[in-house]
Amino acid sequence: MINDPEFGYSVFGDNVLSSFSNAISYTYNRSDKSHTIGFSAAYAGWFPVLSLAAEESFNRTLDTAVGKSISFNSAKLTAGISVPLRFINGRTSKYFNVGVGYNIEQYYYRGVGKNVLTNNSIKYINSFLSFSNASQQARQHINPRWAQSISLNYRDAFNFSNSHKFVANGSFYFPGLFVNHSLVIDASWQKRDTLPDLFSKNFSYSRGYEALSTRRMYKLGVNYHFPIVYPDWGFANIIFFQRIRANAFYDHTNAKARVNGLLTEIKNRSAGGELYFDTKVWNALPVSFGVRFSHLFDTDLLNPLVKNRWEIIIPIGLIPQ
Repeated sequence: MINDPEFGYSVFGDNVLSSFSNAISYTYNRSDKSHTIGFSAAYAGWFPVLSLAAEESFNRTLDTAVGKSISFNSAKLTAGISVPLRFINGRTSKYFNVGVGYNIEQYYYRGVGKNVLTNNSIKYINSFLSFSNASQQARQHINPRWAQSISLNYRDAFNFSNSHKFVANGSFYFPGLFVNHSLVIDASWQKRDTLPDLFSKNFSYSRGYEALSTRRMYKLGVNYHFPIVYPDWGFANIIFFQRIRANAFYDHTNAKARVNGLLTEIKNRSAGGELYFDTKVWNALPVSFGVRFSHLFDTDLLNPLVKNRWEIIIPIGLIPQ
């Protein structure tokens, strides 16, 4: 499962008619460094699709209006309705999904927060729209040569005034200089109220920085993916290495926030590289993992001394293709 800034594992199950599906998942959010385990189920016997989900999140952070953050855990129950559509025409595949969900989320504050804040629950509506259009992809292509992916998400709390958040993410795929190369342009935009951020971070922040969540932000990113070598080597039928590939990137995030009481424009720019290993576990399940190096051109407000950062990347979906 790959949906920057969230990465994770999912195990899916369906009945014979595919009218009822369920999934057990683990998700890591690189923006707020949180971990989430969850269970979800969807019934498609009627149309639109009805869904129910439960999640438990650990080590989340709450951004406050004064630039500080508070750590907490949370439990969430969601009931939703959606209309997923798929269009197949010629050489492209189009997906469209629109829906809305009602969420009840209970906070459990940790550290200093538990002595200051009450473990309240938040009730909010979550509406979303996603669209993707992708050309057919050859087996050796890292990404489709031509593709567009756009997602819109709006959340608004019922029991807290002025607590809303809108995030738009988009990715645009183009051919690279050579056959199996890929150029990807990413864009994100966020608009929220000025009170402490109650919702999880799904804005794709510049890599290498501790992600901020301010009243208004936008980000542009450039990625160039290319293969390095095809090992075609395995070990004891446990893991098979299909390809080693790399990605060179540049990210530019502009955020508007109050620093020491003054409305300030914040720039967070980074550049670096990622090295990925595309494998098959037990010669059946496609698994990708890698490592990332980021060089920070600007000061990280939450970690001022950091100029270079190494990270392990685990964007994995345990779903047989």
